[in-house]
Amino acid sequence: MIIAERRNDVERERRRLLNRKDLELSIELSLHRTHRRYTDGKEIIQVDGKTVGECLRDLVNKYPPLEKEIFKSGKLNSLVEVYLNGESAYPNELIKPVKDGDKINLVYMLSSG
Repeated sequence: MIIAERRNDVERERRRLLNRKDLELSIELSLHRTHRRYTDGKEIIQVDGKTVGECLRDLVNKYPPLEKEIFKSGKLNSLVEVYLNGESAYPNELIKPVKDGDKINLVYMLSSG
């Protein structure tokens, strides 16, 4: 009986926290191979934010050298393609909302001359 009551308390608290609008969520971000040199080879990074843009800002706060690769003049670098849960986030990638369990993939469009 005590275990069941405790389980109910934990479930109520979990629901309460999930309903809070001010909490930032942990989102899984997958980096293109060319960007992994800035993260000591890590492919998957946990980021926080309520939008794709906030998540990318959290990423560059954790790994500052990535900022010049992902952003150009304060905007998303045109060579960076953003996917949210396997689908292109274009257009307006930076303002797309994210939720718990979402996955962001960054793809770097390679070009040659």
